[in-house]
Amino acid sequence: MTVRKAVATMVVEIAVKNISADCGTVMSELAVRMSTDEESTVRLRLFSQIARIAENVPALCTLLTANLKRAFSDPFWRIRKQLIVSMPHIIKVRCRCCTEYTPSAPTTLITLITPTLHKPVHNPWF
Repeated sequence: MTVRKAVATMVVEIAVKNISADCGTVMSELAVRMSTDEESTVRLRLFSQIARIAENVPALCTLLTANLKRAFSDPFWRIRKQLIVSMPHIIKVRCRCCTEYTPSAPTTLITLITPTLHKPVHNPWF
């Protein structure tokens, strides 16, 4: 588990450096796999750097979109919290990258994720 957490951090570091196209493809595939890792701390480590990913590697952020949407209903509360904290950065970068910015673009993203925020998560400890 500790190795996978370290790899999650290094994958983002290497992807952000943009060394080569082949390396970027491999790092993107690894990041997508790690975003669905069974260990929640590995996912948390990756999602804690999502703002850097959105800023420096928007293509990877786009690849992670489906997994990010699924993570909003993750039973691990720290992941949900990290995604909520990171959303303003993602929206800012995505709106800046869009050539046809519309004022409703942030609203559209928020309406996509809002239903999953209010969904109760089963907690076996309570």
